[in-house]
Amino acid sequence: MQFFFGGGNTYKLLFELKLGGCIEKIKEYIKNDGVVFGGSAGAIIMGYDIKSSECEDENNVGLVNTKGLDILNGIAIFCHYTNREADKNEINKIFLTNTSNEIKIVALPEEDTIYVHNEGIEVYGNKPYYIFDKGSINIIEKEKDRN
Repeated sequence: MQFFFGGGNTYKLLFELKLGGCIEKIKEYIKNDGVVFGGSAGAIIMGYDIKSSECEDENNVGLVNTKGLDILNGIAIFCHYTNREADKNEINKIFLTNTSNEIKIVALPEEDTIYVHNEGIEVYGNKPYYIFDKGSINIIEKEKDRN
């Protein structure tokens, strides 16, 4: 069995999963080699915290505890990075840089995906991805033969 968590409002998705008592069940499923795929908001909830999505989504459900499933061991996820208009990309960059003083964030463009397995974490795709940490940005260029 495999599960897919799609996009939409990240706060609403996490709120509904917490309300339904699903978070611990999903963590246990993953811990026991369960396969879960998340796209957009569904990917962001897999991270340490969903604060990274604040520049894209409104918290109109009043979610207070924004901790996600934390399958990346303390790293938050941001999706759609560099896939917006130039001014929106710049706003997101500033927001993520500031937020990275609280939490480490991996920001992925549409073309990239994270694969988490027993041996570690890998990023696949044809675009660079970005790590925001302590107010700095590290651009990770990938080797061409891995794409």
